[in-house]
Amino acid sequence: QLMTWETDETILAKDHLPLRSVVAVQWPGHSDLKVWLGFAKLDFKAPTKAVLQQLLYGSPTSSAEDADVIALFLTDLLLTNDNVDSLRHMLQQALLSSDDYLVNEQDPSLPIRN
Repeated sequence: QLMTWETDETILAKDHLPLRSVVAVQWPGHSDLKVWLGFAKLDFKAPTKAVLQQLLYGSPTSSAEDADVIALFLTDLLLTNDNVDSLRHMLQQALLSSDDYLVNEQDPSLPIRN
């Protein structure tokens, strides 16, 4: 069930506004799962920790706070030999309670090693 859907007008993202939403996934016999979804088109720029935190937590109605699942989709992220190290663990560093989450970079079966 879609709970919220909004754009963030405070984040400068060239020709579009980043989106975020909260979805409640019903699980029979359990409480609903809160799933936070975020999307940003980067136009070959690197996001800062502050911008990611604004996208994740900058809304009282569509915040990733207390989400059971956080899914962040970034398009046109430019990875080069010069910036790849600084982008490692980017989402984990932006999370306010990173110890509460498992991020895909921690998966030992991930084919691309960090």
